[in-house]
Amino acid sequence: MTIPGPSDIEAAWRGFPAETRDRIGIVALDMVFQAFVSGDGYAPADRPVQDEQLRYEANEACDRRLTQLHTEIEGALPDLFGPDGEHPAWSDSPGPQPRGAP
Repeated sequence: MTIPGPSDIEAAWRGFPAETRDRIGIVALDMVFQAFVSGDGYAPADRPVQDEQLRYEANEACDRRLTQLHTEIEGALPDLFGPDGEHPAWSDSPGPQPRGAP
């Protein structure tokens, strides 16, 4: 088994149409910005926003964007992540088993 490496990831990225790269890039940028606004990575005095409600909302937005990134990227790259509900061809795992299987 050979797990795809950085060059495989880069090749997959470069293979995206421009609109897909833009969409993923915008989601990633907003996710990082929302994390910045939430201030979770900072000491309380260093947070860019002090309002707890705004920080909470930014943290929730960051979580939604992370979920969106996973969905978009996994769906766009079945060779890396596998078809929906299956492991990729490079995986040494047999994949999901039917209920009740030994």
